[in-house]
Amino acid sequence: MDIIQQAQSIVEGATLEEKLKPLKYTEINKTQVSFFIDNPGRNKNINFSSKQLKFPAKNKLATIEGAGIALHFFANHELLAIEMMAMAILKYPLQGEAGDHFRKGMISTIRDEQKHFTLYNQRMESLGIEFGDLPVNDFFWKQIHDCPTIESFHAMMSLTFESANLDFAYYYKGIFKDCEDFETANILEIVLEDELRHVAAGWNYLNDFSTKSKKDIWDHYLSLLPGKITPARAKGINFNCELRKRAGLNSHFINKIKNYKSDFNITNRNSWDSK
Repeated sequence: MDIIQQAQSIVEGATLEEKLKPLKYTEINKTQVSFFIDNPGRNKNINFSSKQLKFPAKNKLATIEGAGIALHFFANHELLAIEMMAMAILKYPLQGEAGDHFRKGMISTIRDEQKHFTLYNQRMESLGIEFGDLPVNDFFWKQIHDCPTIESFHAMMSLTFESANLDFAYYYKGIFKDCEDFETANILEIVLEDELRHVAAGWNYLNDFSTKSKKDIWDHYLSLLPGKITPARAKGINFNCELRKRAGLNSHFINKIKNYKSDFNITNRNSWDSK
């Protein structure tokens, strides 16, 4: 199968085995046509649910149940990322060297997300929870409908959702260390280091375009976000400036994200950790 068929198999496949199958890069010998799949394939055990599940409170993460539920949340986000990255390969056709570069970047990221899901899933199973035992939502997936270009996808995925995960991974790594759950903390450290590269990739893509077009990257970023997504989604608990510097973001952009205010409850905090 060529890379288009492989990506389609990930998106449309109903089982975890299909979602986690390693991708092999192949060149595309014909003109790629953009197409979009409304919903990823998922069998009934892992299908999206309208039921709402609350993330465990901090004081519950030291328990087996609380840790297992948290890992289930984390694993679902990774599975969604796998599907969304594969969908990006299908939705944004590029020819020539630019297309090869984009698809290779997506493949690299998908491999990371598959690794993350596997690590979370194995740890979760060791705590007695299988993926699909709890309801999963499709909020992140829905947003790709409103990303018409590769730039808008990078703005949403790399510089918003994955940017927030820098904060979340760092924060929960510390909590699980405090709980002496070093296995989960080590997984979060692996995820954090990979996310730094993912955020950097999105930043470099948008920054190159902004430089060439002489557009302010912050204004450009705002113009690319889907209607329901604001920069508030680009930060998690305890905003971490230093991690974003490591990902290559400039101080102007970091401060704009840090100081952005909205009604989004998770990031509506009274103070920020500016490590």
